[in-house]
Amino acid sequence: MENLRVLKNEALKGIELYFDSKPDQTVINNLKENGFRWHSVKKCWYNKISDKVLALVNQLSNGLEIQTAPKENTTKKQKQAVNKYGVKVGDIFYMSWGYEQTNLDFFVVVELVGSQSVRIKECVLKTTEESMYSHGMARDVAFDTSKFEILERSLFCGEHQKGKGMLKRVGICGEQIYLNMTSYANAYPYKGAKLYNSWYA
Repeated sequence: MENLRVLKNEALKGIELYFDSKPDQTVINNLKENGFRWHSVKKCWYNKISDKVLALVNQLSNGLEIQTAPKENTTKKQKQAVNKYGVKVGDIFYMSWGYEQTNLDFFVVVELVGSQSVRIKECVLKTTEESMYSHGMARDVAFDTSKFEILERSLFCGEHQKGKGMLKRVGICGEQIYLNMTSYANAYPYKGAKLYNSWYA
């Protein structure tokens, strides 16, 4: 038959017959009588390979060469999480807080969870530039986002610090992305600019 394509499915040790148009009822009956079944998804007739099956296929196809079907990738692909706000693993967030002094804390994104949440761990960044004033009790500091160390103990991440990290939802206000860390402070993306920091000597 000119409208027939024959494929050998090595993974399933089977034969698949693909017709360009519906074959005559006589052919369909012949297929059914010889154990062929209709595959509603692939739109083909299929059967296990045997001498009897190969003889019928050879008869129907007039000796048409049997092609080998491409191997199907059976490995289940995990869907990679993508944050809807563009946050990526490795991004640094900072939190500035304090009443009579200003403290800075940094957090690194270690995992994306769904499209709106992240796991973070507290870290320490190396300084790149520093300006002191007010008798050494205050300073503007710039940090290197590419060089950081994850803390072994964290005030904010607590017991999560040694595990996968603390789960936080990413929010946005206007165009400002943030993580809601506590009732008194949010964490914001840090890009290396100078940040104000003060303390008691």
